[in-house]
Amino acid sequence: LGAALQKSLLGREQLTSGVKLVKKEKGYQIDCNILVNYGTNIPACVWKLQENVKKTVEELSETRVDSVNVHVVGVRTKEGRLKHNGEN
Repeated sequence: LGAALQKSLLGREQLTSGVKLVKKEKGYQIDCNILVNYGTNIPACVWKLQENVKKTVEELSETRVDSVNVHVVGVRTKEGRLKHNGEN
């Protein structure tokens, strides 16, 4: 999201870029920052995201993906509020 849109939707400045791609010696490292809804099975969600990102990038670009790192940067509560890592 653009910084202004993200601030108006989430009530705070831009968290970080959602995806970062780093060229490594034998392939690419992909870092994904995600928000999840309260009650989400985080390990299952992260595992599926890692599989899908790796498979899709390798198929579409014909390049090797060494790793897909997923960082949960916040959780949306049942009430719709967004809690970021480190907040109570």
